[in-house]
Amino acid sequence: METGITLYQKTANDLLMQATANGISVPANEERLILSADGATVGQMADRELGQAVKMLLQGIYHMCGIRADITIADEATFFSFLQRWFHSFTLVDVKMAFEFYVVGELDRHLPKDKHGEPSHKHYQTFSAEFYTPILRAYRKRQQEAKMTVSSKVAVALLEAAPKPDPKEVRLGCIAIMREAAVTLSEGGEARYLMNPTYMGILWEVGLLPESFEITDSDVATAKREFSRRKHHAVASSLAKVIEEGLIPQDIRTQAELTAVRREFRQCSEMMGREEVEKRFDELIQKVQNGSPD
Repeated sequence: METGITLYQKTANDLLMQATANGISVPANEERLILSADGATVGQMADRELGQAVKMLLQGIYHMCGIRADITIADEATFFSFLQRWFHSFTLVDVKMAFEFYVVGELDRHLPKDKHGEPSHKHYQTFSAEFYTPILRAYRKRQQEAKMTVSSKVAVALLEAAPKPDPKEVRLGCIAIMREAAVTLSEGGEARYLMNPTYMGILWEVGLLPESFEITDSDVATAKREFSRRKHHAVASSLAKVIEEGLIPQDIRTQAELTAVRREFRQCSEMMGREEVEKRFDELIQKVQNGSPD
């Protein structure tokens, strides 16, 4: 059975392989950041194993950061505790690299700044939680930033390389969706669909949506109810008076417009009837298949 670590390693390596395959150059530091999570995390290590690792890590960190004070048992215990509690997803490589990146200035953008906007994070010859916690947090942000940057570039490259859908097939698919909804509404049923400008254009073409119509008080009331269901109960309730006075907020207004469109779509479908609805949609489908101009 594969562990979560193995799966993550595959993901990290696959990301870099995809970047290479798509001609994306990944700087050495970015690559190190992405791969540094390989291996057991602090949270997966036994206390004794982590304790021994902390002793070794601190020797290197003190030397790297120029801390000349002696390493105390209290320093080891506090660092051990903070790693387990707040940075348990780090690997030992992550911890070491965090201080390396700090020393060379790779974490400056994510560290505390002075009044002049310059990094002001100093150890003052003491290895306190106040010193190393911002460094580890800054490293985590820097690591996430590296992963996101490379992932985004790979995603764009894959999207650009993917075969483009046939516009005619896309349009026929949209028509089929609205045809099914219209047929259901024409018989008094309930249809599920997502209204958007493309679908509205199709409804106008087949005469199932007037070119102009008004938003009624009922549409606004329905919009307010739907808006309230989206976990905005307090906001919607506080806007009740504003709505009554006709000053409809943009989010409610948009919802009211969609409600009006759906209402008109239902009414027109019911008035037209199933037979005429099917006929008009089939004529539009035939027109698109034959390549007739819109």
